[in-house]
Amino acid sequence: MNSQLLNLEQVSFHYPGDAWKLSDVSLQVRPGQLMGIIGPNGAGKSTLLKIAAAILKPSGGSVQLDGTNIFSLSRRRIADQLAFLPQNISSTFQYSVGEIVAMGRYPHLKGAGFLTAGDVKVIDQCLEQTETAALRDRMLGQLSGGQRQRVLLASVLAQQPRVLLLDEPTTGLDLYHQSAFFDVLKNLNNQEIAVAVVTHDLNLASLYCDDLFLMHEGRQVKQGRPAEVISQDVLDPIYRHRIRVTRDSGTDRPIVLPATGNSTANRLQEDRS
Repeated sequence: MNSQLLNLEQVSFHYPGDAWKLSDVSLQVRPGQLMGIIGPNGAGKSTLLKIAAAILKPSGGSVQLDGTNIFSLSRRRIADQLAFLPQNISSTFQYSVGEIVAMGRYPHLKGAGFLTAGDVKVIDQCLEQTETAALRDRMLGQLSGGQRQRVLLASVLAQQPRVLLLDEPTTGLDLYHQSAFFDVLKNLNNQEIAVAVVTHDLNLASLYCDDLFLMHEGRQVKQGRPAEVISQDVLDPIYRHRIRVTRDSGTDRPIVLPATGNSTANRLQEDRS
């Protein structure tokens, strides 16, 4: 087994007619690792994740999935190993929760494509794991945003992927379900699944992730343990002195608070002096 299930080397990308570009970004995610991809709006986080999932093809660099060029694989072969949960999925699909989660088993179906007893067991486990079993017969369009996100997580977990990529999956979730969602991701570490999650919530990233990958304006800024990345010196230039880094008393991990007007002005003055 490759020690780096997902390996992006010096990846570049640009959108036609747009001056913005992703420049020479390298990212590796190991089995059993929860990697948080963080940075402000426009940093390139979602673009990078789409390249990692072979949805966008880079203009330079390479993407390897367990040592194989991901763009040489069929979509079904990719789905057999890698699951991707994007930011926005239409809620107008006329499918029940049970049917949506069952779709995650597609890469593993054999013969005529019918679900086996083993497939049904996986589906049941994923519904229980995401606390969505009670919603099994509800239509996706009838769910709240938070419920829908948990159902979609159950669907990608049903793929039983070796690599899981999630783009801002806790948007719209309350604090309890944000925490529960990241608890599920953390538990995947014990199954040797490589997980990369894009999030704007620096505190969730710091408290739950093994490593963080900080981006800004299409470039990688820093990768390392939360204590190395979530620091005042590293974040101040990116978040324009609008944050204050302190420590969580329970975990001793760094957490980020909005800076007050006075503290922001003081730091700006210190930078000028």
